[in-house]
Amino acid sequence: MHENIYFKEAKKVTFIGILINIFLVVIKLVVGIFGKSSALIADAIHSFSDLSSDIIVLWGLKFGSKPSDEKHRYGHGKYETFANFILGVFLVFAGAEIFYMSIKKLILFFKRSSIPTPGWIAFFVAFVSVVFKGIIYLYTVKVGKRIKSNLLISNAYHHLSDSVSSVGVMIGILGAKILPSNWVFLDPLAALILSVLILKVAIKIIKESFDELVEKSLDEKEEEKIIGIISSVDGVFDPHKLRTRKIGNWVAIDVHIRVKRGLSIEKAHEISTVVENELRERYRENIITNIHIEPCE
Repeated sequence: MHENIYFKEAKKVTFIGILINIFLVVIKLVVGIFGKSSALIADAIHSFSDLSSDIIVLWGLKFGSKPSDEKHRYGHGKYETFANFILGVFLVFAGAEIFYMSIKKLILFFKRSSIPTPGWIAFFVAFVSVVFKGIIYLYTVKVGKRIKSNLLISNAYHHLSDSVSSVGVMIGILGAKILPSNWVFLDPLAALILSVLILKVAIKIIKESFDELVEKSLDEKEEEKIIGIISSVDGVFDPHKLRTRKIGNWVAIDVHIRVKRGLSIEKAHEISTVVENELRERYRENIITNIHIEPCE
């Protein structure tokens, strides 16, 4: 896919996400404060972290979608990876803040201090959030898969986590409203569970991004598939010295293959071209290959 088209599609879906997140941050924060729902306020912080991540995603996509140049022969894909890493760090701070707020409210409750019961309007806003975030999740992940953007797909799962967190808020508010007053702790408890969810997603994103930044190889199963693809090409023997890494939404593969001794340079080149084409089909052209040919008996 052409780089400009890639960025155009990614920017469009991210801007839609930004508008939805601005709307949700404002309405959740206002209703959470006046509707006395700590879980909804926590959910507003989560939506704000999504808004921040959308801006980071735009930055990463803008620079990461640039074509290769004289100083960046392998392209600019690591900009996307770095943006993903920052996005994960943002989520860690957001999750920690929500965790602190929730624990504080629960301690007050178990000390027999009164904590406010959330209003029904908070439940309605949480429901609206579930619907909106569910829709933008499906749209974002669809576009991310179509243009093969790992950063966009990661951001889609941020939308999903926000939607899931809003479901938790609904359950917490519902429990606090319909059960006796001594069950009002369900609201901050829902916020606490939400914070753990956020931290789990954040740690996963940070780990994956860090692995890519330090040039970690693809996982063992993926490398086995690559060897299998190369070995299936007629005329190829003993593929070895495989080295792999990710560069944004691209995959770089270096490998040595053996061909029959005595083949012409032209025939050996044809075999390496077939190998490259098979790998391109596997990774939908988002691939950088370096194939070294060796003679064998």
